[in-house]
Amino acid sequence: METDDNLKQFHRTNVIIWVSILSFVIILTALAYILDSTNTMLPVQEAAQINQVMFLLAVIIAFGILFFKRSLFNPKKIIESPFEKSLPEKIDLVLSKLRKNYIIVWAMGETIGIFGFINYIFTVDIQYLLVFAVVSIYSILISMPRIAVAERCIELVKENH
Repeated sequence: METDDNLKQFHRTNVIIWVSILSFVIILTALAYILDSTNTMLPVQEAAQINQVMFLLAVIIAFGILFFKRSLFNPKKIIESPFEKSLPEKIDLVLSKLRKNYIIVWAMGETIGIFGFINYIFTVDIQYLLVFAVVSIYSILISMPRIAVAERCIELVKENH
């Protein structure tokens, strides 16, 4: 029963972190829209080069998210541990690895949103911001924390213990 409570608390905490990261990207996008509506910003002279670099970085990070999502959330990889531990210690270790993996992918998605905002500040082009925002929000949404993943990892730990 204690494991179920720990799992629920783990999932609740992950959802809170996930929502706060997603909210940050949405707030940055809204802030850029507000700045755009004031018509007070001027683009930087090298805006085209900055735009290309930021877009390239965002694409690289987006592919990285897809790669990491496939590799980091494989339950068999998550439960691997070189140390002999008791069952509760192994479960805690697995849940902390899973949270670390989630945070890595969420931070990468958030970085795309930040790049979009920075790109907007330099280029004052809201269309590119929308592309960055959509990619960022999508990459955060597809890695929403799922309790089933944690449950599967715990099942595998119990089977292999």
